[in-house]
Amino acid sequence: MEDDDDLCCTVDLGRLSNLANWQGHDVSSCQTILVDLLLADEAVPLIVACCHDILPDLCARLISNARARKQSPQEHVATCRTLSKLLLASPSLLGFVLMYFQFSPSPFACLEDVDAEVVMSTTLRFLRCAEDVFAKLWPWSNCLHLMESSDPLVSWYAIRICSAVYGMSDAKVNHVREKLLPGSHEKIRVKLLFEQQQEEADFSRHVPTDEESDEESDTAASMPLEIRRSNLHELTVSVGGVLLCRSIASTDMQVQNTHQLVPVESTYSVLAQIAEAVKGSRPVLLEGPVGVGKTSVVQHLAAATGHAKSLVSVQLSDQTDSKMLLGSYCCTDLPGQFIWRPGVLTQAVTAGSWIILEDIDTAPMSVISLLLPLLESSVLTLSGHSQSLKCAAGFQIFVTRRSHGTSMSSTLGAGLIENLCAVVKVPQLSCEELKTVVDVTFPALKVISSRLVEIFQSLLEINSVSSLSSVMSSGGALANRRQISLRDFMKWCTRLSQLADHLPSIATAGQDVFQEALDCFCASISSPELYSDVASRIGTLLGITKAELTYRCETHQPAVQTAPTCVHIGRTTVLVKETMKALTLSSGMVRHHAYTRPTVLLLEQLAGCTVNNEPVLLVGETGT
Repeated sequence: MEDDDDLCCTVDLGRLSNLANWQGHDVSSCQTILVDLLLADEAVPLIVACCHDILPDLCARLISNARARKQSPQEHVATCRTLSKLLLASPSLLGFVLMYFQFSPSPFACLEDVDAEVVMSTTLRFLRCAEDVFAKLWPWSNCLHLMESSDPLVSWYAIRICSAVYGMSDAKVNHVREKLLPGSHEKIRVKLLFEQQQEEADFSRHVPTDEESDEESDTAASMPLEIRRSNLHELTVSVGGVLLCRSIASTDMQVQNTHQLVPVESTYSVLAQIAEAVKGSRPVLLEGPVGVGKTSVVQHLAAATGHAKSLVSVQLSDQTDSKMLLGSYCCTDLPGQFIWRPGVLTQAVTAGSWIILEDIDTAPMSVISLLLPLLESSVLTLSGHSQSLKCAAGFQIFVTRRSHGTSMSSTLGAGLIENLCAVVKVPQLSCEELKTVVDVTFPALKVISSRLVEIFQSLLEINSVSSLSSVMSSGGALANRRQISLRDFMKWCTRLSQLADHLPSIATAGQDVFQEALDCFCASISSPELYSDVASRIGTLLGITKAELTYRCETHQPAVQTAPTCVHIGRTTVLVKETMKALTLSSGMVRHHAYTRPTVLLLEQLAGCTVNNEPVLLVGETGT
């Protein structure tokens, strides 16, 4: 969303003046110094407080430095100790930490060369941050013999670690402690509890309040460090000014530029809110009008962070079965044998993937009930299974909800979901923003972009209940009609952009522009009154005369012409497949129905959708 030189964030190094001399250093040098200072145990809390916004970048550099050289056991343990403290202060760094242990052993793999107390305290800190993740990451057999260590503190750490990893009951833990640490385990527990509280207090002590920040700005010398996109590490990405971890998978990196959005203010704000929620591992609820781009912003974020390949999108409805999300037992080729096949949500939870559940307000309560524990405690309950699934590291769930005009579609289930998510409202783009999007995406339409936006804004008024009141006097059949959306507008602009390549001037092609607008905005309208209202609005703003408007809407019938290599249907030409050319030449085009006006109009619409690779839903009675 930003240019390479756009500012991502600014940190004040004034409070770190007692740790290093920052004068005369460029941004890259300051980043290097900060990474080196992170390895000094006593400097971590202060750096976390002063540089919290750029912790992902510093963590990425710390990992890259460790990966670039062969670390000694002492250096490895020092890196682990720093990462454990960073993870304690910012849980969103878990992805970076797991990235480090892809090429590095566990902390307790260096017990012979490093102080065992430091190693065990670091290991326990990792478990405190993400017990389910690290308990499955390393082999823990090396810790068992340490429970009988001659050092009571190391023994207490080992007992605490093994009890967490192996799921020991409280009674079993107390029995082991009484046996191995008779009379001293309670003193050690109180001592370590005090140290843990002191460690947490160190992080909070360095975070100033608003009043303290104002006083420091008056007394301390301010040394702002501006971090721009060009200064970020390759494993870090800025989305809406929020730094996130980027996947290093090469297949994901190849996909990351396929979902680019035009940088407008409202989209940037929405991305920033979503990125903050993702950084805190919170589920996200996006709500806004149909077609406004709720799914597109998530796709952009997934592409930027390297999750585009694994992103899954599921369209919900009142017919959605919870088994589709959870999974079910299926029969095999052998009679009487069944196997468990996980559903799409279960696969995403176990793999740590991203998933979008669209239109949560239409989902039945059976789907809502299985989502509630997942959103509240990151646990997926499988019906018919004794165990529940904990979400794997990296799992992120997004849900979308449609709004109609200014009122949000609210159901009991959607209201329950809303209370457990970070709610992000995706608004309609303003006229200025829409014009920017059209000018950037379709340069050939710059001369008429203002007129196109004006027409679209006029059509959006039809979506409101007040505009429909005049045409709904005969009944409520139109209340559930398909809404005109930004998706239709972008489809219209795409067609006009292709049309501009074959015309001397798109500004003078009013009738062609009008005809494409009818196909994009009016094809789904079944009411003659509403169809006439929409067509009249478009024609008036395009300067179409009333006579021409009546002709186009009521009399015009496109011509159909066939040729050996193509078929001309009105203003659209469809090429004949190579395998059908010989058959067409030998037998000619066989007509199976009469070319009446409704038939030819429908053929022209289908031909236009085919040429532009647009999906089509045909609605009508059987046999029509």
